Amino acid sequence: MPDLFAALMGPWGEKRFAVRTSRELLRLYQAATAHRSGMSRREIYRWVVMARTGTDADESDAIVRAAERSFASWPADRELRFADVVHYLAVSQYLKKAHRMNTRVDMGRLVNRYIPRDL
Repeated sequence: MPDLFAALMGPWGEKRFAVRTSRELLRLYQAATAHRSGMSRREIYRWVVMARTGTDADESDAIVRAAERSFASWPADRELRFADVVHYLAVSQYLKKAHRMNTRVDMGRLVNRYIPRDL
């Protein structure tokens, strides 16, 4: 069944998943900043990951670190951005859901359309 899901959805399904994930995570980010003033960016990212995935603080920290290793450490060291976390979650959750090893579309490009660069 998962292979059928991936075959039927193809690039359109990947795009839809990335856009929906971006919008949902942006709403969670906005809720976190509205109700939890004083949190650092990394704490906000962790809270959003916890809310999205149902993981505990340690598991959420591991996901945030994985996003940082994937996007903020290479090819150049830079500050982790919320878009990096969203991109990581969109790809990893899609691959898990569709039982795939790769995506056909550039989910990062789609995420960057919906997630402001300064978050």
